[in-house]
Amino acid sequence: MKNIFLSICITICFLTSCKEKEGYVITGKMLNLPVGSKIYFDELEYNKATTLDTTTTGAEGQFRFEGFLSHLGLYRIHCDNKNVIFLVLDKNSGNISVKADTTNFFIKPYHVKGSASSEQFLNFFIEVSSIYKSINEATSKLPDPSVEQSDSANQVINEKIQLLTDEGRKWINNYVDTVSNPIIAVFALSNFLNPDMDKATFEKFVEKAKSKYTDVPMVIDFAKDVDLAFKKMNRKEGEALYTNGTQLPEINMADVNGNSILLSSLKGKYVLVDFWASWCGPCRAENPNVVAAYNNYKDKGFTVYSVSLDDDIDKWKQAIAKDKLVWQYHVSELKGWESNIVHEFGINSIPTNYLIDKEGKIIASNLRGKELEYILAQSLK
Repeated sequence: MKNIFLSICITICFLTSCKEKEGYVITGKMLNLPVGSKIYFDELEYNKATTLDTTTTGAEGQFRFEGFLSHLGLYRIHCDNKNVIFLVLDKNSGNISVKADTTNFFIKPYHVKGSASSEQFLNFFIEVSSIYKSINEATSKLPDPSVEQSDSANQVINEKIQLLTDEGRKWINNYVDTVSNPIIAVFALSNFLNPDMDKATFEKFVEKAKSKYTDVPMVIDFAKDVDLAFKKMNRKEGEALYTNGTQLPEINMADVNGNSILLSSLKGKYVLVDFWASWCGPCRAENPNVVAAYNNYKDKGFTVYSVSLDDDIDKWKQAIAKDKLVWQYHVSELKGWESNIVHEFGINSIPTNYLIDKEGKIIASNLRGKELEYILAQSLK
């Protein structure tokens, strides 16, 4: 799963407000910064950060942001990657003040006024820090591998580490189950638990998210990511991640010329979404079948959206030309197996493909040989 937060070594403070006044006014000081230093106010979505506003510091490091927000979310104020203030804000956040000394950020973190939930998060963070400090102290007592020590002595230390780890996980699971702030819950789940070992906690939170937090984009995006993780965990070897009758998720990637092509832009056509690569022998062997299907049904409302896992643009272009993949929808991140699409679609081997109908719903997957033409013959009469 994606980790959308910084390392736990950074002290973080989340803020919400009970003020009835709509909008927010954030005043603050970043001490020991040069006058005119640039300060950023960002929204942190589940998979990206968007700068909403910028300003510069005054003579005493003072700054101010104000505006309006449409939903509860995670935000940050920062001047660099080290000095970061995290906020949880909604449309009724009201007046908030912050203060931090950039030369002493890790030892004495910033102060916040105007939010009770910031104290709630700090208490959580302090407890988690204490748990990990105890685990690290126990781990530090393990001998250097080059130093001889009895197996019994090592066993005692390892058992202590395991006990502390289990107790910590139990405490965090209970916290997630009881905390009312969904942003803090997502923080805890994302950073300290995982859907494999803590499945019940994840399932319970996702169920709550889908019914109670439908207006909190970050929480909904997190819930979708958890659903995807569970699908991957439960999938049989070679089984497609998405099932027939479901909507295939959106894809927005760049073509060979760097222009973005949305999969949804092909709505109204039957589309084979084909994951392949120039270096993939089985993919290249399957390409003649895809070409034949395209040539026979392109005039009846069928096309191909090819997603390449290449990392070399020249080899990608050469394979397209050599295999006569004449349709225009060829996209790639040019990151090979490091492509984000690999995670999003749970791809563990290629070729992988999905055939979707005019509305983008899956009607078949992992088609080979003449199977594609057979289904198209039935669908495009």
